[in-house]
Amino acid sequence: VRALRPAVAWADIELVLEVNNNLDSLALALAELVEKVSDLRLSDLLFCQHEGPEDELERRRKMLWVRLLMPMTSQLCPARKLSETEHSVFTYCWSASQGPPLSIRQGPHNAQIALVVKSAREPYQENMARVLRETSGNFEEQARPLYEELLADVHGAILAAIPKKVVEVDPDEMNHGRFLVTPGWAQQKD
Repeated sequence: VRALRPAVAWADIELVLEVNNNLDSLALALAELVEKVSDLRLSDLLFCQHEGPEDELERRRKMLWVRLLMPMTSQLCPARKLSETEHSVFTYCWSASQGPPLSIRQGPHNAQIALVVKSAREPYQENMARVLRETSGNFEEQARPLYEELLADVHGAILAAIPKKVVEVDPDEMNHGRFLVTPGWAQQKD
């Protein structure tokens, strides 16, 4: 188990989250802990049983939400464009907070992982949905003047009249075989 432990301890990440009150430098401070952002191994630190009891892991997940993901989502993202490093930390943390990835090996362990993923954000699910709704509304308000300008133009009005979502693939067609190239033997006649 020691070889599988993340190089950065949760205590180091927690220290950064607690001490750094400057939202503009928070993601950069986390990135400085490792060479590559994925080396933070947050999904291990947030979900693996050998990292602590379930209540401790849940406390860590909530702390990541309250101290990093929620403020970056609701305050920083609508205010300015994220730097490349901030963006990579932000997307990595969102991804890690949803739970560990499914194994490439098939087996019953994937069912256990799926249960973990399903309950990963449960303690702050309602708060997260509210923050995402409000942030989406903020982005919409920021884009409204541009949208009104678009509507004022003849060609812009035509563009704006296009439905928001057009699905070209029916749900019953959504399988991997539909996207594969027809094999050569199926294209030739005998």
